[in-house]
Amino acid sequence: GKPSQKVWRLAYPNGKTWESLPDLPGCGRLQPCLVVQNGNVGANLYVFGGFTPAVDADHKETASTQAGGLCLHLKTNEWTETSPMLNGEVALVGASCVPSGSQHILFFGGVNKDIFTKALRNPDPDYMRHDADWYNFRKEILVYNTITDAWSTSAADARLARAGAQVVLMDGAWHIIGGETMPGI
Repeated sequence: GKPSQKVWRLAYPNGKTWESLPDLPGCGRLQPCLVVQNGNVGANLYVFGGFTPAVDADHKETASTQAGGLCLHLKTNEWTETSPMLNGEVALVGASCVPSGSQHILFFGGVNKDIFTKALRNPDPDYMRHDADWYNFRKEILVYNTITDAWSTSAADARLARAGAQVVLMDGAWHIIGGETMPGI
C-alpha cells in the first residue's frame, strides 16, 4: 500500500540468494531511475527521482516528486545525496537511465515535474483528456557526471518525450522502446 525503502541485490552472474542492502534514506519512491555506475572510488548504485503518493485522501499535499538523487557506495554500504537535478527543476518520474562511458549516466524521457506534481496533489478529472504536447514530457537527454556531481542536458528530440520507455544499447546505438507519449497512450 505504500512505497518500500528496501533495497536488494542478487550477485551476478550466479547469485542464488537475494541480499538486503541498507534501506533507501527518506521516503520510498515509485518509478525512480536506478543504475550502477562508477564513482570516485568504484561502482555505486544510484537512485534518482521517482515520486511519493499521498498516504490518504486527507493528505494530498504530502504527494511529491523527488528532485534529488541518492548514491549507495557499494564498498562502504553508505548512502549520500547527489546534487539536485538542474537546481531542483526536474523530477525523474517515468524516465529511463543507462550508464554511459566510465562516469556518466544518461536519462531519457519522463514527465514534467510541475504538471505531474499538480496532478498528484489535486487530481483533475480532465487530466487524461489533453493533447500530448500539454503534458510536456521531457525531450532533452539529461546527463549526470558521477565524478563531478554535475548535471547537464544534451540533444533534444520530440521522439524522446516518452514516459515509461526502456532504453537498450544495441549495435553501438541507444534504442528507445515503447513508452507513453501521454498518459495511457
